[in-house]
Amino acid sequence: MKIKNNQYIQWNTFKNKNPWLEANNGKLGCHICREIFSKVPEWCECHIEPTLNENRATQLSNLRCKIKKHVNSKAYKFAIEINNQTATNALAHVIHKESQRVDEVTNRIFRTAYNIAKSDRPFSDHKNLIKLQKYNGGNMGITLLLRYNASQIVQHITKEMKRKMIAQIVQNNIKISLEAMPPVQPRTSYVPIQKNWSPPPSSIKLAITEAPCGKQRLRVLFQG
Repeated sequence: MKIKNNQYIQWNTFKNKNPWLEANNGKLGCHICREIFSKVPEWCECHIEPTLNENRATQLSNLRCKIKKHVNSKAYKFAIEINNQTATNALAHVIHKESQRVDEVTNRIFRTAYNIAKSDRPFSDHKNLIKLQKYNGGNMGITLLLRYNASQIVQHITKEMKRKMIAQIVQNNIKISLEAMPPVQPRTSYVPIQKNWSPPPSSIKLAITEAPCGKQRLRVLFQG
């Protein structure tokens, strides 16, 4: 940026009022229009200069008129709109990427806790499994690393599974049949048997127990 010393103060005044201004070889331009498009080459390429052969006051007045005209132009307003949208989209993209990263870490923690419950393992394994995944290069975050967290996660998963299952049953109008059966008490019968070794045969009995599932269990009882 090459600006004459006697124009330095005036340049700062223009720049403070219009941050989009830029200068090159003593001429003005618009850096927003230059970044967005080139529909207005005078402003994109810093070709704006005051009217020649005029006194300083007239030149400054002429520059102010050109700046005001550019600010009110459709090209400048469109460039500002595109620039704002670009900044907004960039911020939204950063937020989206960070949200995805947090979700991935949370998913790893939840899958670990679910595997512990499905494998019927104690929740104390949770911390060691998290360490193992960290050693293998996985990003496991800094929260939900204790066995208490694993217990709460499993309870949450159980609650959500029940809720979704009931909602699916109601939505699809699935028929459910419930059959209530009274509890069956096991029946034990004693059958005397003969043996050729002591104790005497009268002191040995077979106990056949019928379990509720229909299977029979054989027990040998000795009477003293």
